[in-house]
Amino acid sequence: MKTAPSFLILLAASALFLGACVPAEDITSMDLRIRNLDSRVVKLDEAVKRIDGGGTEKSPLEAIREKQADLGDAVDQVNADLLELKARMEEDRHSYQNMQQDNDKARAELQRKIDALSEQFVVLADQLRQTAARLDAMGERSQAAISQAQQAAAEAEAARKAAEEAGKKAAARAAAKKRTSKGPKKIVPAKTKTAPGKKKPAAATATGGATGPGREIYDKALGLFRKGKFNEAYQEFDRYLKKYPTGKMAPNARFWLGDCYYSQQEYELAILEYQKVIADFPAHPKAPAALLKQGLAFEKLKDKDTARIVYKKVVDDYPKSDQAATAKSRLKALGKK
Repeated sequence: MKTAPSFLILLAASALFLGACVPAEDITSMDLRIRNLDSRVVKLDEAVKRIDGGGTEKSPLEAIREKQADLGDAVDQVNADLLELKARMEEDRHSYQNMQQDNDKARAELQRKIDALSEQFVVLADQLRQTAARLDAMGERSQAAISQAQQAAAEAEAARKAAEEAGKKAAARAAAKKRTSKGPKKIVPAKTKTAPGKKKPAAATATGGATGPGREIYDKALGLFRKGKFNEAYQEFDRYLKKYPTGKMAPNARFWLGDCYYSQQEYELAILEYQKVIADFPAHPKAPAALLKQGLAFEKLKDKDTARIVYKKVVDDYPKSDQAATAKSRLKALGKK
């Protein structure tokens, strides 16, 4: 580093001045000090250059000022960065607050839905308990109904077996009588016995004249029955059935065949004929009448147990028929077993 010109002039002037007034030893000593000072200045200048990176020569004060200026710029940049960071933080804070508000709203809405669902759950749980109670009650009633149905089925099965057994007995007795008789005996009307609750056999079951094919045969047979000519009536009804087995009056003709036997006290044979009406024409109005006459026939045969079974079947299978009332009265008359 070179000494500034003003500083050297000043030193030269001082040397001249001092050379005129000061002894030589002092001048030499002063010169050594100046040189030492100059050396120190050079070293200081080199140190500043090293700090500046070897640029153009600058004074230490200028270097310090430049450093201060650079440092000020850096501080300003830091301040600017701090301000930007602060702005971002403020923006983030606002965003966070907005997000927090949205979260609060969402949390409140979720809590509201949870409360509503809780209320619904309570209602559904109560309904479920009520439904379970009703199902339990229904289960108890169903179990009772099943027990009753099973008992009724058992009774019906017993009745069926009893009826089958009675039918077998009647069939056996009828078969035995058929071996010795080809048809009903001719009986004088005055000696005809009437069934309980009937004025006379003919009036009890008469339905009027027939229609369609075979009308003359059926009407003739019915006329003979009403006159008490049961043998002739039996033959005509049988002729009608052979000629018109599916005729309109076939159920009635089959019923009258049973009545022909019943009127002549051939109760076993009458039961078999009535059974054909019940089996072949269960939906015909003559079916409950034939079933009732079977019960009456069993009563005549002193088989009261079977008669009760038959009367009960009339009431159960044909509850709305006219014969149901008669069957109930006969059950009452026979009493419980």
